[in-house]
Parts: sequence; structure tokens; C-alpha cells
Amino acid sequence: QGCLGGVWTASMVNLILDRRDKSGILAEILAELSKSAAQLRGEVFDVEAMKFVLEDLCRQSGVKLLYHSRVVAAVKNAENRLTHVVVENKSGRQAFAARAFVDATGDGDVAAQAGCGFSWGHPSSGKTQPMSMIALLGGLRYEELNALKVVRGDGVGSADSKAAFCEELRRAGVEPSYQGPTLFCIRDDLFAMMANHQYGASGIDAQQVTDATIAGRAEIHKIVNVLRRLGGVWKDIQLLATSARIGVREGRRIHGRYMLTKDDLVRG
Repeated sequence: QGCLGGVWTASMVNLILDRRDKSGILAEILAELSKSAAQLRGEVFDVEAMKFVLEDLCRQSGVKLLYHSRVVAAVKNAENRLTHVVVENKSGRQAFAARAFVDATGDGDVAAQAGCGFSWGHPSSGKTQPMSMIALLGGLRYEELNALKVVRGDGVGSADSKAAFCEELRRAGVEPSYQGPTLFCIRDDLFAMMANHQYGASGIDAQQVTDATIAGRAEIHKIVNVLRRLGGVWKDIQLLATSARIGVREGRRIHGRYMLTKDDLVRG
């Protein structure tokens, strides 16, 4: 992609699901975000602020970035150790050597290409969690949406606000593919919307990801158009952006040296 952050930014999932009482790099990121003009609202952040903060932290640390490049092969030596990754981009094909590699693709692409074993989907059915296309919305006001109870004050959706928003969509004549559609308040006049779920698509199949992306974007346009016709608080709603990349929840689970069990987690 053309930014750091993965689903946080390219997929516009502008919600930090688990940020409380965390130290380390997440604490650094949150501290930097809080300095920007786009303050954190609960767990919700401004995607553009996140893009800049991540790049700025890397720049300060001397990290060299290379965008718009995809790993297409992994090279191992006689000891079966990964020595190079091969990427392709506008410059052609390049190989990078390193003592260690971190696979942050989300789908375990590098590890799989290096020959690591992995699990996929539900152990019995093979199904994976759905993907979601996220949208940024303008032309709305927090005070009005809060009065309608479709959004919470801290910017994060609750069971009640999701149910209220779902009823508004049904009143407009559309049944969302996600039964818990959510509005996230970024600023008083800027919202993110997750109302789309694409079921049965594989995150490691290019055509299925493409089809899911097209269907998800079409659903978002339909939702925005019917809400606008509903009038009232929705009369000026505008679709500002859909994510460049559909949000994928589940990819390969790479087989490491040990597999954590439920009992491990219970015992801490």
C-alpha cells in the first residue's frame, strides 16, 4: 500500500480495539496521536492522523520505507533459513537480504512462501470470518445522531446504538449485510461506518478479494443513497471515501514452535 498501518489505515478500520493499560509502541503511538489536531475520541482515531504519526515515528527512528511493493518469493539457504525476500514494484524485481524478517502481511504471505506450515479457517468447516468495507461519511452532525441514539458519545458503537442504526437502515428500505451496523464518531462532523460484511470470501484468493471489494463498495453506496432519501438527520449525508483495501479479519495462522492453548490463556 501507500501508507503504514495496514487495516488501521489502508482499510480505514479507525478503531483501536484494545488500547487500555498498554505500554510499548502502542503507548508511543497514542501519545503522538494525542498531540495532533485530530484527538483520540475513545478508541476512535482519524485515519489521516494515524498515517502521518506512523511515518513520522519511523522517520525519527531512521527506518527506511519502501511502499507499493509486494513480496513474491522467499529464498532459503542450505540450512533452510530465510535469507532473502523478493519483491516486485514499479522498479521491477528486487531482493532484500537480512538477518531476520518480520512477516507483517496479516495473511502470513512471507512465512507461507518460505515453507512454513499454517492453518486456515474454522477447524471443521474451513470458513473464515467475513471481510468489511469501511466508509467515511460527512454531512452529519454528532448532536443529531446522538439524539437519534445511533451513535455513542465516546465514538464507539454499543449494542443499543447498533440496533438503533439498523432500524434506521430498515426504515430506509435496506437490510444491511452486517446485523450490527456501526457509526464511529471521529469528529462532530466526520464519521466512519461499518455496515458491510462479505461472507465466504478468502483473503488469499485475489479474485475473491476483488469480488468482495466490489460488492462491499456497492452496498455502501446503496446505504448512503437510501439514507439521504430518508431525510431528516440524513438529508445532507455524503460518502467521502471507501477504503482502498477491504478489511480482512482472518488470514493464515502460521505454525510456530508452540501453539497457545485456551488453558495457557486462562493461566496467564
